[in-house]
Amino acid sequence: MPQINKPSQDAGWPTLDQLAERVIEAARAEGLTIRVIGGVAVRLHSPSAEHRSLRRSYGDLDMVGILKESRRYGPLLESLGFEPNHPFNILNGSTYLRFDHGAQAVHLDIFLDKLEMCHSLKLLDRLDIDDFTVSLADLLLTKLQIVHLTEKDIKDIVALIVDHPVGDASESLNSIDTGRIAAVCAADWGWYRTVSDSLEKCRSWMDRFMGPDHQKTGSERIKQILYAMNQAPKSMKWKLRAKVGEKVKWYELPEDPTRD
Repeated sequence: MPQINKPSQDAGWPTLDQLAERVIEAARAEGLTIRVIGGVAVRLHSPSAEHRSLRRSYGDLDMVGILKESRRYGPLLESLGFEPNHPFNILNGSTYLRFDHGAQAVHLDIFLDKLEMCHSLKLLDRLDIDDFTVSLADLLLTKLQIVHLTEKDIKDIVALIVDHPVGDASESLNSIDTGRIAAVCAADWGWYRTVSDSLEKCRSWMDRFMGPDHQKTGSERIKQILYAMNQAPKSMKWKLRAKVGEKVKWYELPEDPTRD
């Protein structure tokens, strides 16, 4: 199990950490699977997220669950003080659910089987890699797939890359699996294009957040990820789509762009 960076009570957001842990543990007790994604997951894995230049606010909770278990999430979360957003869930319940914790003024979104934003990231078969969050590679992909990166997104990406070596994740669950990132990008030119652009943007912003040593580390790891992406064999479908390039839009813009 990867090391989790537990924040202290004065870290500024113990409520979200505690709520996330309660949800995970309660789900596990009921034989259900839910994992944390988003900024809270990054903060749990990356001490650099508390660096003064990378520190940011955390407003809501994002998680991933399993569609076939989704009918059981409502009663579970209600027992923890959450209330389902019924109109939203009726419209979107096949892809994700929303709950509100009135006492803490927190929204909780649970994506089902996959994350659908600018691109689609299948996660159903990968939720048992980590006991608390999705894997580091998947967590990084959830950020890199965003076409219009915000400063919060860039801070999260930089924190993940600076704090974790890249390479074969079978060697350590605390490393970012370049094989996973390369496989996702080799299967879809749109993914490849967006992830490449996001990595280059983050590399260009590295000096705004980190000192020279960390800049060097982060830049080298970005190079390693890009190298793995470029070396991965591409299908004929990928190559044909690459020839079309930007003439056809390669991403979606989610109707509900809120994220943390």
